[in-house]
Amino acid sequence: MDSSLFVRPNKPNTIIVRKRARAPIVAFLDTPPLLTVDKSTECHVTPSEVADRMVDYLELTGNEIVAEPQAGTGNIIQSLINAGHYYKNIIAIERNYSLCSYIKERFKEDISVNQMCFLEYAANNKGKIFLPRMIMNPPFKKIKQHIAAALSLLGKGIHDRAIIVALVPISYQHEDMETIEVLPIDTFTTVKVRTKIVKFCK
Repeated sequence: MDSSLFVRPNKPNTIIVRKRARAPIVAFLDTPPLLTVDKSTECHVTPSEVADRMVDYLELTGNEIVAEPQAGTGNIIQSLINAGHYYKNIIAIERNYSLCSYIKERFKEDISVNQMCFLEYAANNKGKIFLPRMIMNPPFKKIKQHIAAALSLLGKGIHDRAIIVALVPISYQHEDMETIEVLPIDTFTTVKVRTKIVKFCK
């Protein structure tokens, strides 16, 4: 056997290690809280561009109290704020606990949310308060009850007019409403339904 097989080759015992730069620190971005909405809430999120137009139809002059009876994820509230409406003049009503928490987190406690069903809110306040402006995307299954509840609280007070702007199914009819806009069937990402924007004035 060749004894040279057991002899270590003439190689250096050490090697030069180049200095490595530190890896850049990754900044973690704040992400909005994850929201899972149960289908029983009938929360069809109003697209921002639709909410913006609904606010335009509300004819705000700047100092009205505005109620959002089914506040959902707060898109309509955001459109009100974007239009320059003072957040303390916004009354948000939402019965779902997760949605209420989401709105509080989204607006950093600036918006006060009444956690209750709007039908209950209206029954408790009928004859006690009068709201000059309401903007709403009510649950479609109980659309008649929610519109009736809104009308029961509508009042001009010190203002020239009282107005409700609502997003409703295309089939909904009421003798006192004016149809402002018919929306395309793909307005909502979670459901295919024909809807329209209507207006009530007093």
